[in-house]
Amino acid sequence: MPSIDTLKTKMLIETMILNGFEHFDEQIAPILLDQEKTLIDRFYLSGKALIDFAIKNPNLYRLLFGKKYAHIRQELVSIKDEDCSGFGALKQAIEEGQESKIIKKEESYQHAIVVWASLHGLASLIIDGFMDVKDIYHDIYDKMFETLLAGLVANKVKVISTIPFIKNILKPHSV
Repeated sequence: MPSIDTLKTKMLIETMILNGFEHFDEQIAPILLDQEKTLIDRFYLSGKALIDFAIKNPNLYRLLFGKKYAHIRQELVSIKDEDCSGFGALKQAIEEGQESKIIKKEESYQHAIVVWASLHGLASLIIDGFMDVKDIYHDIYDKMFETLLAGLVANKVKVISTIPFIKNILKPHSV
């Protein structure tokens, strides 16, 4: 039987995880769901917000997405939960892009995981210093965004975007 201190510690970690995800989701989900902005802008800005969140809150970010407390986190939340709003909002935005024929009509859940993994990978590289990218992460983010978007957009959009004056259609405008 676990000690009282062990149970208190677990409850504290659970509370930190739940509050941390609430804070994280408040930073990401509203951007993705803001239909006043173009879909491309929402993808771009929400990705930047995720990276900024990690940089400003590295310890909280590691608690939320790191391995150490994954067993506790998995008891509380899952990206498969509909109320996992950061990931859920990304999936919803991808589905919106699919409905408007901007994004390939493939499995939205898998698209969302690819985007999510890319963003979290870059965030981890930055905050954990595995590669010396802190000074150039804005450029790396822009390149990653361009590469991800090129993989997600529908073939019809790819063809249209090759017309010279339409080239900027796949670039974020609110940067």
